[in-house]
Amino acid sequence: MFWLRFGATAILVSAVYFAQYIFDHGTLSEFFPEWLLARVPWFVHLTLWRPDDLHTLALWTATISALLFGLVVPAWPPIRQNRNHNNENARLVGATMGRARLARWRPYALTAALGLAPALGLLLAAGFREAPWMGPAWLVAVVLYLGAATSGRVVKTSQRVYEVVHPEQGWRPLLVVLAVVGLSLGWDWTLLPIRIDESVARFGLQAQTWLEQGMPTLFQVGETGAPAIAYLPLMAAMALLRDALAANQVVGMVAGLATVLAAWLVGCELFRRRPEIALHGRLRQDDGRRVALLGAALTGVGVAMLHFGRMAPLLPATAAGTVAAWMLLRGLRRGGPGWLAAAGVVTGLAVLLDRSGLIFPVLLALWWLGLPVLQRAQSRQLHRLAGLAWWGGGLLVTLAPLLGLWLRVPGAFNAYWSGAGLLLFTAPPATVDLWANIQASTATLIWLGDNSRVFGYPGPLLHPLFAPLFMLAAGVLVVNLDRVVGWCLLTWLGVTIVMSASMNGLAPAWPTLLPLLPAVGLAMALGLDRLRLIVVDTLGPWTALSSSYVAVALVTVALLSGWLAYSEYARLDLDMASLIGRELRAAQPGEAVVQVAAFPESFVQADNPVVRFIAGEDEAATLTSVTADALPELQAARARLLVLPADSVAVAAVQAQYPQARLETVRDLHGNPLLYRFLVF
Repeated sequence: MFWLRFGATAILVSAVYFAQYIFDHGTLSEFFPEWLLARVPWFVHLTLWRPDDLHTLALWTATISALLFGLVVPAWPPIRQNRNHNNENARLVGATMGRARLARWRPYALTAALGLAPALGLLLAAGFREAPWMGPAWLVAVVLYLGAATSGRVVKTSQRVYEVVHPEQGWRPLLVVLAVVGLSLGWDWTLLPIRIDESVARFGLQAQTWLEQGMPTLFQVGETGAPAIAYLPLMAAMALLRDALAANQVVGMVAGLATVLAAWLVGCELFRRRPEIALHGRLRQDDGRRVALLGAALTGVGVAMLHFGRMAPLLPATAAGTVAAWMLLRGLRRGGPGWLAAAGVVTGLAVLLDRSGLIFPVLLALWWLGLPVLQRAQSRQLHRLAGLAWWGGGLLVTLAPLLGLWLRVPGAFNAYWSGAGLLLFTAPPATVDLWANIQASTATLIWLGDNSRVFGYPGPLLHPLFAPLFMLAAGVLVVNLDRVVGWCLLTWLGVTIVMSASMNGLAPAWPTLLPLLPAVGLAMALGLDRLRLIVVDTLGPWTALSSSYVAVALVTVALLSGWLAYSEYARLDLDMASLIGRELRAAQPGEAVVQVAAFPESFVQADNPVVRFIAGEDEAATLTSVTADALPELQAARARLLVLPADSVAVAAVQAQYPQARLETVRDLHGNPLLYRFLVF
């Protein structure tokens, strides 16, 4: 039976990789060897199929194979909690609700929090301007709410719940994963990506302006459409580093590491299972720690993480939302209101940080609907309406002022939803083809590139080597939809894709698909764990240990392939504003930077947001632009004159006017000239 299941699994895996080949190439003309075509003429007809027909074939092949894979591999085991503590490794993790000793101030704090924050929202909705005192009052309401949620102490319970599963104890290898991810995000510090999108630059300039002039209120809408509180992480980094570009990368790196850490924490909750020893005495499956670690590692090594982990505005919302998901799962397992209230507050924080955070309230609300049904044994204890009320109260307290502003200003929510300020258009798109966008947002996982201007990467979110593993994992999730892990991860994927498709006029848009990263990493880890179990049961105990080495090799290949693909693209994705800004940034103190062109239309203006963000306000102000027929006598001791290679008139004029100038050529990764730099000493 084991060998039959192993053979079926091998066939299904091969079929999915065959489908991925079609997605990548769109043709089978070079797939079959000549000797096979000579022996099986029917394959010749496949090589003549049109790309659309081949894509349909690949889609059906991948879908059916993934579902059959989910049926063939062992189902995910349910977690069972002990009602006693006879096992020496058991630990008390929760209890049924009994009598509790509450702090006397708890009702007053709860009333004040639930009254103060909505009152602020009502004042703002009624037309009152946001006053400076409203921000501290909102913070007081949040603190009071969290204090009220954590003030109870259970002193007597009717039944205690113990657990012998501790996947969090496997945290030491996570330090290695975080170190590797941090190194990959910090490599080529401030040099990659070379092109800085204007929306990122405007976000940074707004933070710098408020840092220098003072931020009036917490919920005032900034230039990019986000509330002022979203700029606080970047403002703090700017205050420490005194460098806007470096601060931008630091915030992105911290958000990337926080996302990986939060993915591991979510994995520890979702993948909890009782360890199982096989007949040969070896560990058949652990308590879920290795699966959680693999999911965290796969979260941090993709192309999207390598790019968005180097910029401030977008990834922090994903990190906060993933932390909120972990808090919710932990609160449901342990039964206390403190974690559930904190989950609501952090969910609201994700909404405040970026529009992609709007995904998490919908996602976690769906979790609330499904988890009480799935965890039948615990539903009478841990899943009550009181828990939902604590989570919803935290969400309300956090978002009340912003909701008031959205109610007061017509179209403000639609502008935030569609990213009108961030994407530099004045109004949301009139229509959105939701079904076409859903298809494109799903296809970007395996074969479509990014359509957003922030990144614009032409390849898929997953490397072709790993996209089939995700498709197989999706089949496992569908078959295990009656388990907590299947429900949580499948809804995470579905809600993110549908909401991202509805947020953008043109899909796929990776900035709003960033919440997919933890879900995709954890789903792939789940699929690989089920595949590993098939191999161990069939081939014997020696594969139990070797599978760990295979997992390390898999993550290494994912990191290297992602880094090579991203590094090549980031060094080729250029624009003149970013190049001029980096020339100003590299100039020595007192060195004049001069643009030279035959026509003024070719100049990059000194007030360009990208130039000001990369070089700094003071350095950008020193940029000089002159035409080729009006080259001046240089007053500075040193100067660098910048000329486009295609502008032969300007090149000849500079060489004639400054014969002593040293010519340097700025080239892209392929050796194509981008800019001539004439250095005058």
